[in-house]
Amino acid sequence: MKFKRLLVPFVAVAMMASMMPAVVSAAEVEVKANDAAIAIEAKSESPEPYTGDCGKNLHFALQTNGTLLISGSGAMTNFGANKAPWAGYKDKIKAVAFSGKCTSIGNYAFYGCKNLASINIHTGITSIGTGAFYGSGITKAAGGASLKTIGTSAFKNCAKLTTVNITSKVLSKIGSQAFYGTPVTKITIAKTTKLTKKGVKNSLKGSKVKTVDVKNNKKVTYGAYFVKSNSGRKVSVK
Repeated sequence: MKFKRLLVPFVAVAMMASMMPAVVSAAEVEVKANDAAIAIEAKSESPEPYTGDCGKNLHFALQTNGTLLISGSGAMTNFGANKAPWAGYKDKIKAVAFSGKCTSIGNYAFYGCKNLASINIHTGITSIGTGAFYGSGITKAAGGASLKTIGTSAFKNCAKLTTVNITSKVLSKIGSQAFYGTPVTKITIAKTTKLTKKGVKNSLKGSKVKTVDVKNNKKVTYGAYFVKSNSGRKVSVK
């Protein structure tokens, strides 16, 4: 009996010792499961890559070098201010490139993109929407051989914009306050432009534009149009 009484404690200790690895193993599994859950949650908050649709047949991809590539065909969707699908990553956008047959730049598409340095308007684009580059960081806007309209406030408050060189021969409208609050002093527009008095109504209001180089080969005086639209400031039209 004494032997059995002495044996019982040793057996209990041995049983407890044999259970220890199982307890530790379960705890380790629980920690690893929690870590995995946290990792999955973190990944879902930072989706990669940054891609999506920006029109019925138009798509975008924000590349690691900061270039937003627009591909596909047709018109871009018109967005509200700060509502473009890439708005959450607008500070990462440094350039915009077009691949395919994009025909328009939607309203407020690049609103507030402070790190966007310049824009080369793709050949097939016929319109730039309202506020398309409002408050962006662009210093230069060039190209646009097929451009017909520049929307209201399209380049408004682009505080670094100094060069505007539109190569279109069919430009017929520059919206009200298109260059409001920009430092640009000269706008160059291609020869044989179709601009009319109505087409440039208030377009230079609030801007510092002093010269509009239309390169017109028709006997049309644009001076009065731009002077009126610029709230009385004298504008030289070549």
